[in-house]
Amino acid sequence: MELLLKLSAVAILASGICLVLKKNSPEMGLALAILVSVGSVTLIVELIRPILKFLEEAGRLGGLSGVLFHSLLKCLGIGVWSKIASEICKDSGQGAIGGSIDLAGAVCALYCALPILNTLIDMLEELI
Repeated sequence: MELLLKLSAVAILASGICLVLKKNSPEMGLALAILVSVGSVTLIVELIRPILKFLEEAGRLGGLSGVLFHSLLKCLGIGVWSKIASEICKDSGQGAIGGSIDLAGAVCALYCALPILNTLIDMLEELI
């Protein structure tokens, strides 16, 4: 897609600039990395809306309850957000903080998935 090509070009250019800035001003490199990351996510929000509409319609047709659908979307959002935050921390040299964000994201996703897991257990109980 055209948007992906543009975002990739900006990301590659920004990565090169970050490498140059890292020698003299690492905090400016980190600020640029955060700015490009947030900007990229902001630009793709418009692409996410039609996908969400499609998934809602598919869930409705498939008989998926709204609670389960929203839990699934929350898990997806948590995964994406924690990955971006973790990578920014790791890029700034804070691997331990990035790792803790990864762990927190996994725990939060599991917590949000509890309604899905409860439904799965209920379905298994009905089969047995």
